[in-house]
Amino acid sequence: MGGKLKSSFLMSQPDKLRLVSYLAPNMFGFYEAVGAYLSRVLGIETQLVQSQYDPLDDPMMLDDRLDIAFICGLPFARRYRVVYSKQQALV
Repeated sequence: MGGKLKSSFLMSQPDKLRLVSYLAPNMFGFYEAVGAYLSRVLGIETQLVQSQYDPLDDPMMLDDRLDIAFICGLPFARRYRVVYSKQQALV
């Protein structure tokens, strides 16, 4: 992670990062590894859940209670049109 991004994050560091997956459950282990890496590098707890909702109907997404979402491109693009300043794509 770049020094500028990390220092910006640390200035307003939340108590934990909330991660959610809207993708296939068979890849959940990979998302757990990403969360563990972020936890180690940023020194913050992560919480990962497999969503039971469609990403466009998920109360956590709608209420902006997520920090990171593993999401397909089409739902991301549809959500981005509604709340374009809240989401950033990381590929």
